Amino acid sequence: MTTIPALPFYGQQLRDTLSALDTAIDGKESTGTAATAVSAHVAAADPHPQYLTPTEGNAAYAPVAQGVTNGNSHDHNGGDGAQIAYSSLSGLPTLPTGTNTGDQALSNTSNATSHTVTLSGSGGSLQLVEGSNVTLTTSGTASAAVVTIAASVPGGGGTVTSIGLIAPTGFSLSGSPVTTSGDITLAFAAGYSLPTTASQTSWDTAFTERRYWDGGATGLSASTARTSLELTAIATANLSGGLALVGGLLVPGEVVKLIVSDFGETGITTGNFKREIRMDRPFVVVGVWWNCHPTAMGSASTSDARPYIRTSAGTTSAGTKINLLTSTSNIASLAASAHTVDATSSISGGTYSGSAGDWLGVDLMSLGTGSSGHQLTYLLRYS
Repeated sequence: MTTIPALPFYGQQLRDTLSALDTAIDGKESTGTAATAVSAHVAAADPHPQYLTPTEGNAAYAPVAQGVTNGNSHDHNGGDGAQIAYSSLSGLPTLPTGTNTGDQALSNTSNATSHTVTLSGSGGSLQLVEGSNVTLTTSGTASAAVVTIAASVPGGGGTVTSIGLIAPTGFSLSGSPVTTSGDITLAFAAGYSLPTTASQTSWDTAFTERRYWDGGATGLSASTARTSLELTAIATANLSGGLALVGGLLVPGEVVKLIVSDFGETGITTGNFKREIRMDRPFVVVGVWWNCHPTAMGSASTSDARPYIRTSAGTTSAGTKINLLTSTSNIASLAASAHTVDATSSISGGTYSGSAGDWLGVDLMSLGTGSSGHQLTYLLRYS
């Protein structure tokens, strides 16, 4: 038991209180009250409802932290409630730095001298920074500001004082050079032009067809060429029989003259089969003329002739005799005052065809007084 010394009067009350407390404590110790309480605490189940000893805390909570990597030695930087410093963390990713050069980047690939940037929406901001060969200027008001981005062409230099044009032969120029403003006009010179596609195609076709005649290409149609050149049958004809001018065209054929009387002849008689000639190849009669000597036309009446074809070989009067003219009595009539009559328009069918071996002939039907030098002329085309 602790002995409390005597105190002054004013501390007498305190001493009495402490003495009573000391007595009470001694009483508890003497009866084992404190020891009993400690034993009861030790026997209590963990965790203790009021407090934990270090051993109890380690046993109860250390296994939970051990389930995390480095849980026992984990650094609880900032665990006192303060903000954890970013620089105190480990395993951090590398974050990009600098300005955004994506959608906001402007390029000058077309050598433009200015660009317009339009911003829409609200919030945020856009920072424009001058770069190489780029100058920024602002204008306008605070509520409607304008930023002008002026770009210069790298490597540019010098000045242009005029622009002109030099054209080759075949063109004419006006307005060249331009020294301030204006237009340069290019036009065809007199005598020059540019063909259309259709015209050029026609020229190409004509050139190709022209080469046919030179033997430079195949495809030339001989019959078409003859027709185009109006050569008709002369191009392939056997010219041994001669040529005749028919309708202004030179064709294979000949002129056949049947002499009925000589000039100045007297005692001329009329009658059939006066003159004949045998044809040795197919032919077409395309013209008939009946005439006498121009100085022996006679003084009265007419001289009449009847042209014919006699078919089939044989002597005179054999075979079939066909009159060629469709006029009255099938004759060509020569008046006393005329020396030639063209009977071509009276040929039956316009022309008349004969075969090899046929005979061309003439009958003298009448004789004008004093006329002589008669002949019948046939114009033939060989078929």
